[in-house]
Amino acid sequence: MEKYQVNIKLSSIKKNKDAGQTTTFLPGRKTASFEAYQLPEYFKHEDNCIINEWTEMDGIKKDFKGVIISEDLIQKCIEEKPNVNISVDFERQYIIHAPIPEYSYDYENIKVNCSYCGKKIFTKDLKADEFWDGENEYYSNEICPECGESDCCDLIYETIKDALKRAGKN
Repeated sequence: MEKYQVNIKLSSIKKNKDAGQTTTFLPGRKTASFEAYQLPEYFKHEDNCIINEWTEMDGIKKDFKGVIISEDLIQKCIEEKPNVNISVDFERQYIIHAPIPEYSYDYENIKVNCSYCGKKIFTKDLKADEFWDGENEYYSNEICPECGESDCCDLIYETIKDALKRAGKN
């Protein structure tokens, strides 16, 4: 089987400012609840808020509680400061992962020949999959998109260390 050298695109190499970190913060959904004796008329039930509770006396509604469902209404309340108590909660998710590498980069997209069907294919078109033969699990990221055979070519990927040497940066 023919071996192919897949080099890193030198123009794609970027130093990661967060290199070495093992935790990433992902901002999530923002939710806001409100309480008010009287609501401004721009609070519209089921349009920009959901009113969950209120009291009614002599046909007059008061003491409202609910949830704001519109980002625009949250922003309007922040800017106009109506006589409404608003609590905004930001959901957060922390993901623990392997250390972020020192560099990010892309590999060149080269043409290779499938060793089974002989078709010329680009490396970016190769497929990946896992296989289970009843006893063992196998993984291939060199599946021919034409004939579906796994390990259809032998790719050797350049390391970042070698690419930096080639670029004269190390």
